[in-house]
Amino acid sequence: MRFLPLALLPLSAGLVAAQSSCEVYYQTGTCISTEECAAANKVSTPNFCPNDPANVQCCTEPPNPEIPGSNCQPHVVKAGETILAENKGAVHVVWCYADKSGEHGKGLALDFMVGAHNPKGQVLAEWVMNNHKSLNVMYVIWGQKIWNPSNGEAPTAWENWRDMEDRGSVTANHWDHPHVSFNAA
Repeated sequence: MRFLPLALLPLSAGLVAAQSSCEVYYQTGTCISTEECAAANKVSTPNFCPNDPANVQCCTEPPNPEIPGSNCQPHVVKAGETILAENKGAVHVVWCYADKSGEHGKGLALDFMVGAHNPKGQVLAEWVMNNHKSLNVMYVIWGQKIWNPSNGEAPTAWENWRDMEDRGSVTANHWDHPHVSFNAA
């Protein structure tokens, strides 16, 4: 009888984990290397395979999110479609209306769900900032920072945006989605 050397056991466990299933905003995927995922013309999203090496991410079909039209203002839907078109593959789900105070309650805000600490969130947030005038943007939040042109803030790199208080979770601190609030039409 032959025995498998103990040194190979951690490697075997890592290989099993790297092929495990994952879910990114209701879309099932597989934890594989970013290279394999790209070769299959799919999208890799970080932080959904937490026990795997950095190059192993959740690989899914490219997302095709839609802006929810129900209770979302028409100009916000149009701006959201523009944002999605310029940031293909970055966003998995978009939320607009919520039964609460503030811009979400008025249909004047969108949350672009990208996954926790996904660098695509920063890219999207900075793109929105750089196009804020044509999109009629009130302010943008990403990664516990806010940029607000109505305060006289000029476009700048995300690192220079104003810090926000710690709200206690990845979602509340906007580390898994850029939040964009729009001015009324």
